[in-house]
Amino acid sequence: MSLIISVESTEIESKTSKADKTYYTQTAYAHTVNRDGTPKRYPEQINLFPKKNPDGQPVPYPKGDYTLGEGSFQVQRGFLEMNFPELVQAKK
Repeated sequence: MSLIISVESTEIESKTSKADKTYYTQTAYAHTVNRDGTPKRYPEQINLFPKKNPDGQPVPYPKGDYTLGEGSFQVQRGFLEMNFPELVQAKK
């Protein structure tokens, strides 16, 4: 079973960091599981950082279901680490 992330809106929110820099987020929902591996009844709301186009403007993820791509993870010095999530359109 892979983690499914659902994007239901293409709306992007502009925020300002403590360092007074602008960044953008997009709301999505992660379909997670309990410790015993059973699916949780409701997905959990998360925020994504949308990719930017060459002009530096955010490009929202289209509505749909996604999984985490291989670029979301790396192994360094024997430890599994997570990078920024790389979303890949889920196969139906």
